[in-house]
Amino acid sequence: MDAVTSDEEEQEQGQEQEQEPAPRYATNLCLAFEVWFLVCLAFTLPFVILDVAANGNDVWGALDLSKDERLTEEHAHWCEAVHPERFVRTPFNSYSALAFSYLGLLILVLVYVYDAWPALNHFRAYVLFNWLFAFALVFGGIGSFLNHASVVGGWADMIDRVSIWPLVTLPAFFFAMRLVPLPAERWAYNVAALVLVVVLLLLALPHILEVNGHTSDAIDAYLHYGVPSMALVFVSLLVARLIAETCGAYPRSASSIGLIVLSITLAVIAYTLQAPERLGICDPHGAWFHNTHLWWHVFQAISVFLVWLWCYFEDVADEEYMARANALREQRQPRLRLLPDLGRLWLLQPARPVPMPMPMPSKHAHMDHYCLSNLSNLRLLPT
Repeated sequence: MDAVTSDEEEQEQGQEQEQEPAPRYATNLCLAFEVWFLVCLAFTLPFVILDVAANGNDVWGALDLSKDERLTEEHAHWCEAVHPERFVRTPFNSYSALAFSYLGLLILVLVYVYDAWPALNHFRAYVLFNWLFAFALVFGGIGSFLNHASVVGGWADMIDRVSIWPLVTLPAFFFAMRLVPLPAERWAYNVAALVLVVVLLLLALPHILEVNGHTSDAIDAYLHYGVPSMALVFVSLLVARLIAETCGAYPRSASSIGLIVLSITLAVIAYTLQAPERLGICDPHGAWFHNTHLWWHVFQAISVFLVWLWCYFEDVADEEYMARANALREQRQPRLRLLPDLGRLWLLQPARPVPMPMPMPSKHAHMDHYCLSNLSNLRLLPT
């Protein structure tokens, strides 16, 4: 009888475990990625349909070496062979450029679909900042796509160059915003957004006013020296805030700068890979992955996205936050790992407690926490 009773109890416990709902944040994260996949699919589908149905010569016109300085006599553009009859004339460089747009769309999905834990930062206080960051990435992807897909130079090259400035200006601007004490007034955010838009228009103006769509040496120098200078401003503002936190002028950030270091590293790698001919590996008819310019698109897009990700989930390490962090450290179960917990080393930190009551943990709360922590490598999930 005892054996039968124990078997029945085990079956009941198994049924209870099967009926337990999935953790709310894990389910919500899965939904966000599903929505993102569908949005990216809908975003890409028109380009694919045009690439299949349209003729490049009819849409963009015949190739003209005089209009695009990157177009060679061998019909290569950024070290990729050009297919004049296709709508997307350089497919690998063109479609890889959409990585910027995909990650811009991911920003909006995470803001509106993913139910993130509360945090004290400017991106949570003023949602328009997230829209500006998303627009910069989406516009950057479309601008680069048009330039590589059309291979006509002129207006397409101008749009591509204009789209670069928001990508390099926004990280520096929002790290400057980190020097503004929290919380800020609504009018201050409105003024900051207006100033940002005006600055971006002024930075783009020289490209828009180029004579006859041809890029002069002065405009080339303006872009090639201006972009690294903006990156230097970004790093300077990061160091300035760290020094101010050390001196007690600002509250300490609850997020490790490891993710920012990774972003800067990817940006340096991307800059190195931008021009294949500079590396001596330009082969228009070689394997597609040998063209380093497409990897410039991918790595640079990830680099800019990581800056937003860090800013959006950054929190202030005040007394309330540290009390919750210490409580979670005491509850953490010892576990054997073959590899270090990279998520916790980079950004994973306890989240600020929410005012509403949370569901009670399951019987295997320590296992749920372990699984969730592995899913939340970048603090998208609470610990």
